[in-house]
Order: sequence, then C-alpha cells, then structure tokens
Amino acid sequence: MENLITVSGVTGYIDENGVAQLNLDNVARGLGFTTVATSGNECVRWARVNDYLSDMGFSQLVGNDFIPENVFYRLAMKAKNEVAEKFQGKVADEILPAIRKTGTYSTKPMTEIQMLAAQAQAMCELEKQTSLAIHAASAANQRVDGALNALAAPTPIDWQTQTKNKIVRIAQENQISYVVLYGDLYKELENSANVNLQSRISRLQARMKKAGATCTERKEITKLHVISLDAKLKLAFDGIVRRVDAKYTSARLPQ
Repeated sequence: MENLITVSGVTGYIDENGVAQLNLDNVARGLGFTTVATSGNECVRWARVNDYLSDMGFSQLVGNDFIPENVFYRLAMKAKNEVAEKFQGKVADEILPAIRKTGTYSTKPMTEIQMLAAQAQAMCELEKQTSLAIHAASAANQRVDGALNALAAPTPIDWQTQTKNKIVRIAQENQISYVVLYGDLYKELENSANVNLQSRISRLQARMKKAGATCTERKEITKLHVISLDAKLKLAFDGIVRRVDAKYTSARLPQ
C-alpha cells in the first residue's frame, strides 16, 4: 500500500489494479454511521456497517481497513440521509479525482525527498489529530448535552424524502397529477439553472457502473437524487417548490 493521500478527511490510494481504495473508518463517519457514546465521543456503529458489508459479501472489517470504490457507492445507498448525500457528492466530485491524480499506485521505491514529504505529511496529520483530541476533551460536556437534546428532538427527515413529501402534498391538495407536477418543477429548474438533469443521471450511473455498482443500484438514481448532490441546485429547487406551493395556495383562497 503506497502513496496514501488524505483529502477532506478521507484517506485513500490507488491499488495495483487501478482501483480506488477508501479508508473504511473515514467513509463510515462521512456517511453518518455514528453514534455518541456515554463518554461524549463520536463512535462508528461498526455492528451496522459490518452487517451491510456482510450482505455485500465482505468479511468483517475494522476501521483501519480500506474498501474499493464500488463498495463505497453500495454502502452510500444504505445511508439515505442528507449528510450522506453531501458526503457522496464530495467523494465523487472532489476526493476520488484527487486520489486518482496524486495517489497512483507505484512499485518504485520512494526517493529521499518523497520520504521526507511523506514524513512531513504524517507529522501534520499527527498534529491535527492531537489538536482535535484536545478540543474534543474540553468540549465533552457540551457534546453530551447536545446528544441528550438530540434524543429528545424528532428524527430529521432527509432532504429527498422531505421534498418528495412536499410535492406529493401540493399535488393532492390541488388535485393535480404529481407526475405532471414533478415534470414542471424539473423543467423550471433546468431552464433557470441551465442544467440537464438526465445528463447528470447518466454520468453518475456511468461512474457507478465503472465502480462495480449493480444495475438495480444504478436504476435507483433519480433526478431528485442528483439535485440533492449539488448544494446550489438544492437551494434553487427548494425556491421553485415554495413558489409553486404559494401560487396554488393563493389560487385556493376566496377572492
């Protein structure tokens, strides 16, 4: 395992077969498979993660192991929440391209300069982890309070589900076809943002296919899904849905 690179908190490398490998602990945290222990520390829910991996035909892994890109996409499909959607977009658009660019597998021994650079990077990572540990210890009580408040609060709904429910409600209240409503909303977004949602679906499915995702997993990708991966499109689409909702609500009011 050579040329490890860390991008936005995710460590990875390219193996001898040209396959991108991602650190499982980093991925599990990024996808939100975590819980807050009684000590106040954020811990990975390894039982859940390992169950998912077992269903995919993988043996029980520990946090220091790496998983191939295709397994990451399959694991991401299990985490249907807004945090996972943002993280999946960052991995696809930022982390993996950076790893492929600078983390290419090489069988050549490292030069002295490369070894010094690697040691410097390791020291930076160690200093970062030490600083994080100090801050984590000083903020332990605050995290415990936050965890207790979270337990008392209702479970948040991910953006896709929330938006889908809102569109269905608008359609039902105004007795219109939700299929037609979806089409109108997507068309308005494409025109206002100058974007082709179907092309984005095709590109994402192509990346997933290359990474080894199944046909069923690729078919689950929708226009709403690709919108959720882009913060600007999400903001624009939220505005369009609110505007349409207000228009229909106003039309129902007595004149």
